[in-house]
Amino acid sequence: FAKAYGSLLLQNGVLVFKDQHDLTPSKQLELLSSLPGVLVENRKPFAEADPSCIPGLPQVRALGNSRNPQLTYGADPEENKMGLEWHTDGCGITSLFAAQVPTMNKRKTLYGCGRAIWEQLSEEKKRLACTLHAKYGPRRTMEDSVGMMHQRGARMSKTGLSLAREVPEENLSKSELAARKSNPNRRRWEVYEGKLARKHPVTKDTVIFATPVGFENFEGYTDEESTAILE
Repeated sequence: FAKAYGSLLLQNGVLVFKDQHDLTPSKQLELLSSLPGVLVENRKPFAEADPSCIPGLPQVRALGNSRNPQLTYGADPEENKMGLEWHTDGCGITSLFAAQVPTMNKRKTLYGCGRAIWEQLSEEKKRLACTLHAKYGPRRTMEDSVGMMHQRGARMSKTGLSLAREVPEENLSKSELAARKSNPNRRRWEVYEGKLARKHPVTKDTVIFATPVGFENFEGYTDEESTAILE
């Protein structure tokens, strides 16, 4: 099953499995771990203080506004208040389990295709994308969860393609300011750093790879110039 699942994922990009009522976080992680070429490390790939990570399962987060302990498994869920926030997940494969679905069709999880974005670029922009080296970290926000970034003042643009407002220095403590400058959690951000246009490790297709909330700048460009280029 795992081999077939992995093959279908490569072919389609997104797979949907309906009526998975008994899928626990541990079973979900076990399923991902069974896929060919997937290495699951027993450490948190997010902010160290991220309260949405499920105890005992540092690779799994609870998202949403529910406080039902049967759904959150001891975590404090992160509710999206930043607005539209397009991003590439740095872990390679992302699995979402809809533990509870809103009855009102107000919130949606949208998926974009990095390959399709690349293919829509002009030849001039493709050449530029291949030369741009992106730097990521907490310098424009803070070393904490996205939820905490929002609490301290960060806001996304209406398009979800850039930070409209950074976390102001006056909203951070001395230790938080020091962490923003020293970037102690390099492992969280290093998976994102690199070319804007990259080769998919399996399909070898060229794709656009970007995560605006942690984006600092392109090497050789100012923050303002980098934001304009990315948008």
